[in-house]
Amino acid sequence: MDRTRVYMSEGSLPGASISVQPAQDIDSPDNGIVAYHLVDDTDSAPFDLSVERTTDGSHDVRLVLQSPGLDREVNSKLFYV
Repeated sequence: MDRTRVYMSEGSLPGASISVQPAQDIDSPDNGIVAYHLVDDTDSAPFDLSVERTTDGSHDVRLVLQSPGLDREVNSKLFYV
């Protein structure tokens, strides 16, 4: 599994987003990607997943910061699958 590391400032306001690399299915690009899901094992995930299809058929995938934002004293690192 490939991993991507992203950083967001603790001072970022809710609604701020980070673009992430969309998934690719090399064997069957037309049938490969059906849906995206953000898997989080906490009760208060600070991010939501935004996925929009672009005019060329690809996906614009973003992590969007939710209210109340980030608190490094509560979680210094977050891991998502």
